[in-house]
Amino acid sequence: MSPTARLVLLVLNVALLALTAGNSAAQSTNADPCGNGAAIPLTTENNYDRNRFVGVCGLENNTLTFTHKDTPGYLGEYPFSVRSCFVEWGEICTTALPYTVIISGEYDKKEEGFILRRDRGQGNQATNINITLSSGGVRHLIPPETEVPAATTGDGSVSSMFPGGTNGMQVPVALSVQLVDPNDKLKPGVYSGTFTLSIYQCGTYAGSGWQSVCNGSVRYTYLENIVFTIELRTESTIDLSGVEDIALTFTPGEGASGSTQFCVSSSGGALFRITADSANGNGQFILQGSDQLEYSTQAKHLPSGRSEQLQESQPSPGWPGHTDSQCQGNTQENMEILIKVDQSQINQAQDTQYLDTLTLTVELE
Repeated sequence: MSPTARLVLLVLNVALLALTAGNSAAQSTNADPCGNGAAIPLTTENNYDRNRFVGVCGLENNTLTFTHKDTPGYLGEYPFSVRSCFVEWGEICTTALPYTVIISGEYDKKEEGFILRRDRGQGNQATNINITLSSGGVRHLIPPETEVPAATTGDGSVSSMFPGGTNGMQVPVALSVQLVDPNDKLKPGVYSGTFTLSIYQCGTYAGSGWQSVCNGSVRYTYLENIVFTIELRTESTIDLSGVEDIALTFTPGEGASGSTQFCVSSSGGALFRITADSANGNGQFILQGSDQLEYSTQAKHLPSGRSEQLQESQPSPGWPGHTDSQCQGNTQENMEILIKVDQSQINQAQDTQYLDTLTLTVELE
C-alpha cells in the first residue's frame, strides 16, 4: 500500500469520528452549572465533553420558597439560568441550541397538577400546583412527566423550543408557580414537594448544520434530574368582623338578655381561642350603673351548635374559624355571644341603666 493511500484512509477515519461524535446523544452532569463551558478543559479527547454544552445555574438542590396569603392563584416566580450551546471546536461553545424540558415529581393525574404536601406534624393536607417556565419570550405550562414543547409538525420539528445562548451565555429562565385551584383554602403550615428538571437539546448537528428535530427519536446533549424543592408557606391569619352593640331586653321573671352574631375567619378554618374581658370586671362580668350587676357571657359556634360559658379574661380554646375571610359577606356568620342578667340581679338593681364594654379577642392556636 502506498503512503498516499494510507494518508487518505487516516483523513477519512478522523472525519468519521467527528461525525459520529456530533450526532450521538450524550449526557451532561452539570459539572459547570453557571459558567460558559470553558471551565471544562479542552483537549482532543474531550472536545465533545457534553458538560460544556448544557448547564443549569441556580436551581440544583435549591429550595424555592413561596408565601401564600389569602390572595387566590399566583404564588410567585423563581429565577435561574440555562446554558445550551454547541461547538465543533474551540474553548467556548459558540452556537446557541434550543431545548425542551421535562419536570418530574409527585402529581395528581385527575387535576393534572403537581402535589405539595403539608408537613406531617400538622396533618397531611395537600394542594396542587401548576409550574410554568419562561425564557427569551417563550413561555410554556409544564404538565407532569411531559416533554415541553411537544412536536408540532409531521417531521417532528418544533418552532417554540426554549432558546439557548451563543458563546456559552447563561440565558435567564423564570419558574412560575400557581395553585391549580385558585380558591383552595389552605391550613397554616409548610407545603412542599421535591421535583426534577431535565433538559434535552433536540435534533442533530452535521455538516449541513443544525437540524431541529424534537420527536423523542433524536437527541443531542441532555441533562437529566436536576433536583429542586418547592416550598409553600401559608401565613396564619385570623379576622373578627360584624360585632355589634347589644341592647338587653328585660323579660319579667326571666331576667334580661341579648346577643350578637359575628364572623371569625382563619386560614384554612384553623382553630382559635376566644377571650372576653369586662371593662368593669375583675374575674367577673359587671354592668355598671349607680351600683353593679353581674352578668354571664356565653359563646356559641353556630354551624356546630357548640356553646360554652366564658370566664372573664380566660381564653376558651378549640373554636374552628370560617374559611372565607368575611364569612361569605357576613351571610354565614359563625359565632354568637349571648349576654344574660339573672332575675335575682335585677331584683337588686338601684338604677335604670347599666353599661359595660365587653372586649372580645380571638387568637390562632
